[in-house]
Amino acid sequence: MDSPASQEGEFTKNVLILGWSFEAVDDQEISRAFARLQLQSLAFLGYALWVTLKHLLRRNHRSLSPAKALSLLSTLRSADIVLPTTDGREIRLRRVTTPDAEQKQLLDALNISTPERLDLDFECSVDSAAV
Repeated sequence: MDSPASQEGEFTKNVLILGWSFEAVDDQEISRAFARLQLQSLAFLGYALWVTLKHLLRRNHRSLSPAKALSLLSTLRSADIVLPTTDGREIRLRRVTTPDAEQKQLLDALNISTPERLDLDFECSVDSAAV
């Protein structure tokens, strides 16, 4: 099993490879240059979130690595309950699965709460039933 340090090292290496893998792209073409910039930005944001999670886990005295914490929380899901109405429209309710005891403990340590229901800001219309 990899140590947390080697996991972070591997993650950092992958971020750097992703960011540098497009150096050979012809920078004269704006769309390719923009795509490279987007990938580098995405790689940086992923790394920043990884490091932030690592420090949050440390601050809350959790012995989990970011990879293990994400793996633990990866089974949390949201689901849409779709109820058809008599006039052809749909009522959509988005629900979140209930975390198990270990997930709840981790979420509490990170001061994160999961809502029972997610609000959808969609307007209901007759056209939505046809889609």
